[in-house]
Amino acid sequence: MIMRYLIIIFILCTNLLLVSAPLALIGNISHREEIETKGCFAELLANTDINADAALIIGSDGTAALIEKSAFKLIYLHYDDPGWSSVSTSLPPVCNIKDIKEIAIWQSSWDIQFEVDLEGNYPRIYTPFNWIMQDYNYLATSAKNGYQVEKYKKLDMLNNQDFSGAMTIFFSDGTEAQTSFEPDKFRFDGCKFWYGDKQVIKLSKEKL
Repeated sequence: MIMRYLIIIFILCTNLLLVSAPLALIGNISHREEIETKGCFAELLANTDINADAALIIGSDGTAALIEKSAFKLIYLHYDDPGWSSVSTSLPPVCNIKDIKEIAIWQSSWDIQFEVDLEGNYPRIYTPFNWIMQDYNYLATSAKNGYQVEKYKKLDMLNNQDFSGAMTIFFSDGTEAQTSFEPDKFRFDGCKFWYGDKQVIKLSKEKL
């Protein structure tokens, strides 16, 4: 009898853990957010300060679906084994993604940017969402009920730059540093770019 109660308690605790596992929101948002309850994607976003124009739903296997804001109301997020899933009967099948890793948010007007000038003439400017998208290859566009959805797949060889050499690093606090760039100090947290413990807004390679 005691063993039976222990098994029931174990199952209940396991279910509680499943329900509480958060789903990360990254991209063009001020800081990393999390979804903790199941529901309509549009309604879940409405409970935050995020005003998204599009979203890239990213599966753990690298499959991703880019959907526009008008379709958010047709996406339902729920949590089961092995993780979060998106479900829609009104959108193309690519929107039904199992084991979601994270969702990248795109806002068309966004002031957090990262400028990279390695050539001295043609700097590249990234928003967090653009930085994420460079690691995905476009596969196809499908449509259903008047909604179009783009399918992507994460690249095996990522495009994120392996910066090195003498650099001028510009920080968000207005300071800058001329240094030999240490790649291990550079990181992207999903929403902002960092070098050490300071937010980076620009990298410029020193001219020889």
